[in-house]
Amino acid sequence: MRIAILTTGTRGDVQPLVALGAALAQRGHAVAMTTPRDLVAFAEAGGIAAVPLPFGAQEVLHSEFGQRFVEDGSLLAFARALMRLDAEHRPQLVEAFARAGEDAEVVIAHPLMVGPALAVVAARGARLVRVALGPTVPTRELPFPLIDVGDLGGALNRLSAVFLLGTLGRGGAATACATAARLGVTPPRGNVHARAEELAALTLHLYSEVLQPRPRDWPSHHIVTGALVLDPATRAQLGEGAPPSGLEEWLAAGDAPVFFGFGSMPVRDPSRLLAIVDDVCAELDVRGLVGAGWSALRPSGGRGARTFVAPAFDHDAVLPRCRAAVHHGGAGTTHAALRAGLPAVVCHFLVDQPYWARRLIANGVGARVPFRHVDAERLVTALRALLDPAVKARAEALAVRLRGDDGVAAAVRLLGA
Repeated sequence: MRIAILTTGTRGDVQPLVALGAALAQRGHAVAMTTPRDLVAFAEAGGIAAVPLPFGAQEVLHSEFGQRFVEDGSLLAFARALMRLDAEHRPQLVEAFARAGEDAEVVIAHPLMVGPALAVVAARGARLVRVALGPTVPTRELPFPLIDVGDLGGALNRLSAVFLLGTLGRGGAATACATAARLGVTPPRGNVHARAEELAALTLHLYSEVLQPRPRDWPSHHIVTGALVLDPATRAQLGEGAPPSGLEEWLAAGDAPVFFGFGSMPVRDPSRLLAIVDDVCAELDVRGLVGAGWSALRPSGGRGARTFVAPAFDHDAVLPRCRAAVHHGGAGTTHAALRAGLPAVVCHFLVDQPYWARRLIANGVGARVPFRHVDAERLVTALRALLDPAVKARAEALAVRLRGDDGVAAAVRLLGA
């Protein structure tokens, strides 16, 4: 099959679809994927034909504009940022979607790419498959996970998702219409998510039912697969097959550390963050492993250091050697930490991160501190509770269940590939 994957976002958005695309490519399918230009090499490591979008995820997040919407943290600020990117880069975006979708038989769409995907599907006569990193389909059982609220009650839960999906869908409407015009088809009308739902398009929810059971009122074409994990060969191609220099020696030289990592999130003052980590570790008498992610933190630390700052590494290989985690609450990191049996303090920035914090708390293995309020005192209080052996035991029990998922295999099977 010829498969187009239309995606965008940070590494956390792209990585699950690289895992899926790599598995499909290994089975002999021709896979093309749109991706921010600074993640092109990442996609290519999975044997995928990468089609660059006209911006880099890091340059957007680290720009003044990007810093502002991350710090605002609201869904409205996020939607405005998307509209601005669409408006600034529309002609190049349209060409990227047309190129990735050329001769496609299946189009797999990230939630922000559903509008352009509908245009490609109409033009190519292809099958639409949607993916989601959280339970973003309307349901009476859950509020919309991109807003930081608890259970609103049945009808309001469903209404929150309908309204906010419509808002997000309208944010990319102009680019969806431009893509349709470029491909010579009728543009999708109104709420693109509603249009996709009318098609009863297979929708793969790329998270674990261990953390969030599937709502009972979802239609049958919505399926929870489990998280999608990169295979070892792709990890090796990325240079993440072995621990970064010095990390193995540091891990072996002392007790299991606490992992601190904020993934792709921009950290305005990395030196202040590192000072907080040092203070927390000293107060709790623990070691700290800091994942530099996309921050300006520089690798540092030696065999006898209390803290070690490491560049990118394989979470699935290293996190099982830790005792707890402090992270930003991205879906991928949340699953990786819990898969390793780690209770976690979620220091969330925006969109679905508070939702995953609530899921960890509901399962008795988490705490939350909004990143803008992070200081040593709050982290010490939250971590001290999570370092209780009973909490660790709960996390280990959940990890056993989580490791039973094989999201990639489930997704490949559902695609008939």
